[in-house]
Amino acid sequence: MLKPADFSSRCEDNQGLRERLERLATDPFFGSQSDQLDAQLKQVFKRLKEHGYLIQPHADRQYYLVTAKIDYLIDLARFIRDEENLPVDDQAPSGQESLL
Repeated sequence: MLKPADFSSRCEDNQGLRERLERLATDPFFGSQSDQLDAQLKQVFKRLKEHGYLIQPHADRQYYLVTAKIDYLIDLARFIRDEENLPVDDQAPSGQESLL
């Protein structure tokens, strides 16, 4: 169970977390244009809910449950992180170069 209030209190007390949240919230996927912590968190949770990563069992309560779809996102992030360190062979011809 995730509570936006818990995230807010932790980010207020930790400048590093605050900066990371700001970078996340201003990402085009989330699209927050606010400088306010609460508004940024609200936008992040809203977008995660819209895309099926979170569900809000009770509309009148501010807590969310994580769906299984988040597992796919975590696996994808790990794959990208691991693959970024692969060496690139500059000598190998690219298939796309021949298309140009």
